[in-house]
Amino acid sequence: MLPAFEILIFALVLGTETPQRVTFEEDIRPIFKAYCFDCHGATEKPKGGLDLRLKKLAIRGGKSGASIKENHPEQSHLLQRIKSGEMPPSEKKVPPEKIALIERWLKNGASTLRTEPESLPPGIGITEEERNYWFFKPLLEPKVPDITLNQKKLAPLDAFILTKLQQKKLSFNPEADKRTLIRRAYLDLTGLPPTIDQVERFEKNTAPNAYETLVDELLASPAYGERWARHWLDVAGYADTEGDSPNDSLRPHIYKYRDYVIRALNTDKPFNQFIIEQLAGDELAPKPWDELSIQQRELLAATGFLRCGPDITAGGGAIAEAEQTFTESIKIISSGLLGLSVGCAQCHDHRYDPISQVDYFRFRAIFEPAFNPSQWRKPAERTAALMTKPDREKSAQIEKVAQELATKLQADTSSTIKVIFEKELQKIPAELHEPVRKAFETPEAKRTPEQKTLFEKYPKINVRAGIIDQYDPKAMAELKKAQVTIDAKRAEKPKEDFYAIMSEVPSKIPATKLFHRGDYRQPLQEIIPGDLSIATVHEPKLWDCPTNNKGETSGRRLAFAQYLTSGKHPQFNRTMANRIWVYHFGQGIVDTPGEFGKLGTAPSQPELLDWLALQLPKNNWSLKAFHKLIMTSTTYRQSSVHRPEQDSVDISNQLYGRFPLRRLEAESIRDSILKVNNRLDSTLYGAAIPLKEDIAGVMHYPDASPRKTIYMQVRRHKPSAFLLTFDGPSLSPNCDKRTPSAGTPQALALMNSEFIRSESNHLATLILKNQTTDTNALILQAWKTVYQRPPNSKELTLAANFLTESKATYTATKSKDPNQMAWTDLCQQLLASNEFIYLE
Repeated sequence: MLPAFEILIFALVLGTETPQRVTFEEDIRPIFKAYCFDCHGATEKPKGGLDLRLKKLAIRGGKSGASIKENHPEQSHLLQRIKSGEMPPSEKKVPPEKIALIERWLKNGASTLRTEPESLPPGIGITEEERNYWFFKPLLEPKVPDITLNQKKLAPLDAFILTKLQQKKLSFNPEADKRTLIRRAYLDLTGLPPTIDQVERFEKNTAPNAYETLVDELLASPAYGERWARHWLDVAGYADTEGDSPNDSLRPHIYKYRDYVIRALNTDKPFNQFIIEQLAGDELAPKPWDELSIQQRELLAATGFLRCGPDITAGGGAIAEAEQTFTESIKIISSGLLGLSVGCAQCHDHRYDPISQVDYFRFRAIFEPAFNPSQWRKPAERTAALMTKPDREKSAQIEKVAQELATKLQADTSSTIKVIFEKELQKIPAELHEPVRKAFETPEAKRTPEQKTLFEKYPKINVRAGIIDQYDPKAMAELKKAQVTIDAKRAEKPKEDFYAIMSEVPSKIPATKLFHRGDYRQPLQEIIPGDLSIATVHEPKLWDCPTNNKGETSGRRLAFAQYLTSGKHPQFNRTMANRIWVYHFGQGIVDTPGEFGKLGTAPSQPELLDWLALQLPKNNWSLKAFHKLIMTSTTYRQSSVHRPEQDSVDISNQLYGRFPLRRLEAESIRDSILKVNNRLDSTLYGAAIPLKEDIAGVMHYPDASPRKTIYMQVRRHKPSAFLLTFDGPSLSPNCDKRTPSAGTPQALALMNSEFIRSESNHLATLILKNQTTDTNALILQAWKTVYQRPPNSKELTLAANFLTESKATYTATKSKDPNQMAWTDLCQQLLASNEFIYLE
């Protein structure tokens, strides 16, 4: 038996975790890179001669001597200056916890992972740790766990999930009931609830593949493309306005890009082709573009992706505004397709990720020929006309006739003015006739002071076209009639229409130069185009940039897009697989879908993400196949019910032991309300429907329009109040993930919104159309219409009592139709309920 003291010591040893070893490469260099390298590592001549890229260089120090001393943090001048706030000199100071880490590292001997080289080439470079960061590693097929559930071998997706769950002594939730499954599938794929008939049919279908068949039917629905287009449009930063404050000028033609996305998704266009067309559709559409084929139209419409970012050049187009517009577009491309915020490297090397400033401008050079800030084309100049050759000929013929009529009208107007002038001339002294006539024949801008004085003295003599009716109303009426004829003739012209596109000016390929501190006014060396160095460090020969500088296009964007979608680009594949997962589950395997670097969140299921990333190219880049893979999994089909044993271990559901409950997006809430009211207009495509502005300057969806919300105008500076309230996308410049909230604003909107109240009244009218006075039967219909299920006995009683009390209140206040008002109140309660607006 151990003595009590020894037992105590033994317990203390067992209960004390060994502190994790702090090393320069893993822990300290990232701090120096974020806060110190700008002055002491990024340039060929570090400030004060102090280079902090290696431990040995830090010990060697600079002009002031050694900056650190092993085992002696108190004698390390660098640490003391950081502690005092003297370093770094900028406002961005090193946080206390990172200072403590540096101090601990020094105190414990300033360890390194490996023997350091004697010197380094100029620049920050890429370390072994950065090369081995999970997101930058090549995509390799992970080993699928060999695991069974209820004596049945699991599909790979579920095998990865269950393995993680079992490590925490957890398992899947039971499968959701059939009503929940069909509602989940409908809302997820179409953004709309099923009807009660569809639910009951599915519940009665006992075929083993009934659910798979349902998923196929929904993927074939046109509503699928509309629903999932909205997700992609968030990523693209789509808006129907330019974003130039305060005007927020309209983009009248960008809706054709939105329609392209819907069509592409509904036809299951291979996702690699979908991306290629958006980045380089113009390079695939052979010129001339004066007679656009259907294929050319689709390819040019696709390039609207590069036109979606905010463009503040509509009013002027100065180079500063052009540069800002280009910068915002690069943010959209990099975060949307690569999952990285390369914009941090515009002014200096990225402080956290291995992206140098040179890398940023290499990436920019891919798109420089299209954007070309030095020879900027404003939005109106970046279009392709849809008019055909016969239409142009017809338009020219009509214009010729209109011009002939206009010439005659001008002659008639001049003649009428002359007649009136001569009549008025007779009313002034004869000796003034010639001076006045000369003044009249002189253009107004060239009249002498004396001539102007004559007209001030005799204003009636100054006859002009706009005031002919003051002298001869009959003549004026004839002239107006002639103008109406001209306008009517011109109205016969075929309507002009355009695509908002991105293209290059032939044979004018601009050079890309690195800007000192990101300032376009301080260009330095020329930069050749290329991908980020870290993306090619493992497979450097995936892409060669074309050097075509004299053709119709440079070919840069097309070459990059084809390389990006080769199936071998790890960042692109992982980013896209994660995005689709986010929209199905409401949370990502990486929950920062536009930021996979050190500033983002770590992957909760890295092996699963890599497996999913390889399934896209394996399935010929079919998004519909990818959806089905996810939606038919056990993981997706689980109940969303919370279990205490899971919540105690994984309350945030990172392990996916239940289906995540989440609120519908603003668009789906509005569309679902219209759907249950039988008012939803399912017409596909078309120009954006303008928002209406109320007296307080708040923008609303037009109440009279039953079109789906995807066809409503999207404004950058004045978005719809309904969209804002229910966490619509913040387009700055795009939206990688919406952040849902549940609080007072949403509750107030559901209580007080004119739209909700109006639609509740519509629903009440729909319910009361039944030729019955049986309140319970009407309540049953209301529940089936809104929830696709009958009410239970408690709900039936509560609803009946609510109607009785509400009707009595309205009767007492002598309301016009107490029964209608009471039913409107009940319907509003149903439409505002969690069961209606949540996907479970």
